[in-house]
Amino acid sequence: MRCSDSSLQAELNTGINGIRLQTLVAAGTPAESVFGFGLPSLPDPNYELEPYIHEIDGVRQPGVFIGAVNVTTWGFNYQNSSETGEYYFLRLLGPNSHNLATGEQLNEGEFTGYIKVDG
Repeated sequence: MRCSDSSLQAELNTGINGIRLQTLVAAGTPAESVFGFGLPSLPDPNYELEPYIHEIDGVRQPGVFIGAVNVTTWGFNYQNSSETGEYYFLRLLGPNSHNLATGEQLNEGEFTGYIKVDG
């Protein structure tokens, strides 16, 4: 990862285009701000991800955390697909990120967590 042009970027294998630096974003509506990259055609805003300090009950936690719009809490949902394999679907849990159908903060099978930069 690196910071460049006021963006957090990661070196990712993009398949046919090989390994490239991609700007990391939380993309979509506030209810579905999904962690990703290369999503410029979505009609909803892309929030560029940024490094943050993280505090719990006023106590600064060691390390650097990834978030956007002053939010570092994410919803993690385990996925297992025969086409894409195993991965976690990450959703930024900011204001107005509740499920529009249920009114709940978390979707079924989702749990909260943080993305800490290691190294």
